[in-house]
Amino acid sequence: MKRKNRSVAALLASVSLLASVGVAQEAENTAPSVMGIPGESIDEGKKFAPIKLDKYVTDDMDKPEKIKWSVSGNKQLKVSISPDRIATIEIPDQYWNGSEDITFIATDSKGATGSETVNFNVESVNNPPEVKQIPDQTIDEGKTFAKIKLDDYVTDPDHPKNQILWEFDISPIGKDQADGDLNVEIDPNRVASVIIPDPNWYGSAKIKFTATDGEYASASTTANFVVNPINDAPVLQKIPDQTIEEKNEFESISLTDYVADVDDDVMKLKWTISGNKDLKFDIDKYVAEHPSATPLQSPVKGKMLWEIDVIDDSKAPAVGTKVKAGEVCGYVQTVYGIEEILPAKTGRIVAITAPQGKDVVKGEIVGFIE
Repeated sequence: MKRKNRSVAALLASVSLLASVGVAQEAENTAPSVMGIPGESIDEGKKFAPIKLDKYVTDDMDKPEKIKWSVSGNKQLKVSISPDRIATIEIPDQYWNGSEDITFIATDSKGATGSETVNFNVESVNNPPEVKQIPDQTIDEGKTFAKIKLDDYVTDPDHPKNQILWEFDISPIGKDQADGDLNVEIDPNRVASVIIPDPNWYGSAKIKFTATDGEYASASTTANFVVNPINDAPVLQKIPDQTIEEKNEFESISLTDYVADVDDDVMKLKWTISGNKDLKFDIDKYVAEHPSATPLQSPVKGKMLWEIDVIDDSKAPAVGTKVKAGEVCGYVQTVYGIEEILPAKTGRIVAITAPQGKDVVKGEIVGFIE
């Protein structure tokens, strides 16, 4: 009986000893040591370098490949850790900027953890505006271009649209263009109006629109604006009525004095007459025979004198006579004196319509030069 009691006591002592050894062994496991993970600062739109976490952890019990990793503290930045323990840090979008502290946590096979907190920073960089293509516009003469809401064609990640300054540059294109140029007006709400010089203008231009933000970054786009020519009808003024005594003659009418045409030379217009029954009209045949000729016109009302100091039956210059621009080729006698007729161009007389001594009115064609 005594031997049996001693065996039980010895057994209990052995169990107590083993338990103590086990507790001592458990107490010897230390947490992983995490140290030296590099923080990084980059410019907006760039990427953080990947981090090989195995390089920054040590553990007295486990090798790096046995360590499990997790992170905390990040809000906008996204952290992913691959099976081979490479950490990748991604920004939300290309325009994001800011700073975050991220804690990397290493856990060993016994559940002990170690950690290190590092900073990752994205510096703000001004991004230029992004301008979309503004559509071309083509209209007929006399119409107006559609207004352009410039806000619809620009985006800027750093500045609101009301802080964008718009400018323009106009370059005429094509050869067929009336006098004058297009213009652009931009109102405070950034609505652009392309202005035509006058209702009869036609032509085309390329307009460059440039958007500049508050930090002087800019972007541009171009659009073509075309006004197609439309033939406008001649505009006639009232031709004065005439009343004469029987056997007298009506004064000749210089029709070019009563017509205007924005598209054509009034000397090249073709005339027809209607409504007359007994009266006969003779529209100068020389206009039809010499459409490219330049008319000689009387500067005043008076008596035609191709030469001075000659009698009335003297002859006018012969067809083919050469005249020079700006040099006197005839005269008109008035009650106030003599007025000179000066040709507008150099050429030869192709027709005389007012003979020597004829009474002429102001503007009456007395001849043609070609």
